[in-house]
Amino acid sequence: MRRAILLLAVLMVCISPVLARELKRDPETGVIRIIYIGMPFGAPSPYQVFRYDPLLSTLPIQGNMWGIAPALIKRSMRLYMPRTKKDLVERFDIVGLDDASYMSFRHRP
Repeated sequence: MRRAILLLAVLMVCISPVLARELKRDPETGVIRIIYIGMPFGAPSPYQVFRYDPLLSTLPIQGNMWGIAPALIKRSMRLYMPRTKKDLVERFDIVGLDDASYMSFRHRP
């Protein structure tokens, strides 16, 4: 009896439709666009792998306040962070946060 129930469960899983979304990519080039906020330079981080992968296009932004002056972090965020949510969604497919401090982001009421 147990074997029949297990077989039925496996059969149902195998024939059920998969409810997954298609991976978002740049429509023109087919690469995955990543905005990486954290500590991309000078420390072991995923960015070191991302930058050499030909299927990825990564924009690194210094957003980790460990050992970096807060003024430099704010400048980096101001220069490279998209200004609007629409701009963020249209230009990037993945947002990577790696030890990014909440203090690095602008606070709007």
